[in-house]
Amino acid sequence: MITKVQNDRRSAVQSLAVGVAAGFSSLADPKGSKGVFCKRVPTMRTKVCVSLVLLCLPFSTRAQDTPTFDEKIANRWALTALGVKHDKGAVSASLGALLASTTQKAISPPKGISLSELEGAFNALQPCRITHSHNDLSITAAEHYLYMRMRSADTGDKRYLELPAKYLAMKKEKIANGTVKELQTTTQPVSPPSEDVRRWGELGADHGALDYYRLTGKAASDGVSAYLEGALFVLLPKYRVPETRSCKLQLN
Repeated sequence: MITKVQNDRRSAVQSLAVGVAAGFSSLADPKGSKGVFCKRVPTMRTKVCVSLVLLCLPFSTRAQDTPTFDEKIANRWALTALGVKHDKGAVSASLGALLASTTQKAISPPKGISLSELEGAFNALQPCRITHSHNDLSITAAEHYLYMRMRSADTGDKRYLELPAKYLAMKKEKIANGTVKELQTTTQPVSPPSEDVRRWGELGADHGALDYYRLTGKAASDGVSAYLEGALFVLLPKYRVPETRSCKLQLN
């Protein structure tokens, strides 16, 4: 949904485009056109004026900073954070299969990705997510995936699978009643509600349960860790200080 602020911003940029074009028209016609934009100008100058306006319009679109999600990019962020080499030209399904394969045992190291490596992947990706736009839902999805996978792998609590949907419902409710800032954990605004981000969070919980079995030999089961963590998130003040860590990950 386009807000009034976004509309005002778009109008301002479009006005700037018109002003720039009008100034160019005036410079190209020493006699001037008495401030009438592109009314009494030859065909070539008219084309230049129109081109300048069109050139500025993409800035208006970018200024709106609309939410975007790309399944392939989400896979690439998760794989990059985990240190898994992959073909950037591969299709999304292939990258997803590669990500799923990281839950399996490997020849070296024998147990595959360790819990500490999952924690390191999340900690590496988090500053990147925070320094990107809050509307970049691809990196947000990857971050939610790694967090849920890390916590599920650590605790073996199957109920982490329930948290993404609960969080999405709570976010929608707080947006509706104007209290969404209560969910803000950084200086960035809260990212918009997204079924894709929810789905990736659930995927992380699923993969984390597989990690738990791989690392401990025990099946994940219903525990209390997820419920306690969810309750503490709702009740306690949120962390809202600037991110001081730099993003060291890149999608080459």
